[in-house]
Order: sequence, then structure tokens, then C-alpha cells
Amino acid sequence: MLRVCKDFLVIFLILIVNSLYCQSDQEKFLVAGKVMNSKTGETVPLAHIILNGKRKVTACDDWGGYRILLYPGESITVTAIGYKPTTYMLPDTINNDTYKEILLQPTLYKLEEITIFNFGTWEQFKQDFIHMKLKPTKHQKIVKNMNKCIAQSIKKNMGGYLANKKFADNLTLQKGVVTTFGISTGMSLGNKKDSKVKAKIQDLNKEYKYAKILASKFNREIVSEITGEKDKTRLDKLMAYINEKSTFTHRTKAFEILKEVKELYVKFIVVYPTSGNIFEQDTV
Repeated sequence: MLRVCKDFLVIFLILIVNSLYCQSDQEKFLVAGKVMNSKTGETVPLAHIILNGKRKVTACDDWGGYRILLYPGESITVTAIGYKPTTYMLPDTINNDTYKEILLQPTLYKLEEITIFNFGTWEQFKQDFIHMKLKPTKHQKIVKNMNKCIAQSIKKNMGGYLANKKFADNLTLQKGVVTTFGISTGMSLGNKKDSKVKAKIQDLNKEYKYAKILASKFNREIVSEITGEKDKTRLDKLMAYINEKSTFTHRTKAFEILKEVKELYVKFIVVYPTSGNIFEQDTV
């Protein structure tokens, strides 16, 4: 069995060497010509010529001319952008060099639809880009949701505060008890629920007091006087911008608020410029 395998391997190697020798013993023929458009007859410059099975590639010249050496039976494939590939095979029976015009058939490529926008002048494009609304980031969405929850909570608490204040005022009128900001100082409400309501109203009293203190130092009139902004729309934008960038509390001193408002306004007029703005930053 081993001897049969050896004999088969020897025969196989002999056939391979013989085929290679026969091919090398064959004569190569020069194939030359032009690559042309089959519809217009015009030459196709710089078309690619691929020798099939050999991984060899050459190209036509600027006038569509080509020259290549082939063995009988070998084939080439000609390709070019905008044309269908075409294959040419050199006949097995050939006695001399040959001239061959290879015709390529034009084809169309379907492209995806695109939309072109007119942005106008450079100045218009710049302004549109500056005022373009970007998709909010994950952090901005979280902050927005937090602000929404805080606003809803304040609205809900203020509603409860007004209802409880009205209730306490009615009790005061009926009992003749001395009160401070609507809460009885000489009366026990008698249960835990009333104590919780009283504590919540006291907290709201503090928030209201702190809000009044801050409003006396930071409000639309003060901001308008500091910056010179009189237009209602721009003033609304400016107040929103300052509230977003600042962290004022009732403890913030007035001169600190004045200084920060001026600094933020300088940044504001860069983001929302207007030809009527004349603002000079001074020292506080």
C-alpha cells in the first residue's frame, strides 16, 4: 500500500513539472490594441487590464492603448469606472501577434439620494450656527428633570402652604388666638399630622423669607439697570442665562451679585450679540 502511494506521488510530480515545462516552452504572443466605448467609439483612458489567474494588473495609456504578453488560452479582464467589465481570451491556436480592440459597454451606478441645503452668506451661516439648538446631553437632561421636579415640588408645597395658612387664619378669627404669619403660637393642634403641617409651613416661611431677601438684591430691575438692557425679550434671555450660570443665595452680598452679573453679561453679549449693545466692564 505504501509503495502504491509513493508511485502515485511520483507520477503526480512528473505531470506538474511536465505541464510547467510545456507552458514555459510555449511562445508568448503580444496582444495590443485599444479599449473603446461600445456606443460612442471613443477611447477609454487608464482602463485596468487584469491577467486572470496570475494576479497581475496593468493599465491603458491616456489614449486607451494597451500592450500585454499572453500565452495561448490565457484571458484578461478589462475594467473601468462607468463601464461593465469585459473578458477577452487569447485563442489556443495562434501563430503571430494580434491586434484587438476591446469594447466596453457603459453602465449606470445608482447612488443614494442626498439633500443639499443653502446656508446663504457666510455671515448668515455663522449666525445660524451660533443660535443652532443642539441635542441635549445626558447631563443636561438630568439637570432639566431635576429642575422640573423641584418646580413641581415648590408649586405643590406652596399650594399646601396657602391652604394651611387660610385654615390657621380661620381658627384665629374663631378662637381669638394671637398668631405669627398665620400659625397659632398659643394653640396646640393636638396630633402628629398637624405638627407636620406646622413644621412644613415654618420651612416654607423660611424659604419665602430667604426668597424676599434675595429678590431685594437680584431682580429684573436691578439687572436692567446694571447692564442697560431694556428690551423685554433680551432681558428674559439674560435673566435665564444668569440663573443658569450663577448660584446666588440670600447670603450672597449685593456687591458680589453686582460683580458677577457684569461678568456674566460680558459672556451673554458674545452668545447673543446685538448691534445696539455698548457695555464696558468696570471694577466694582
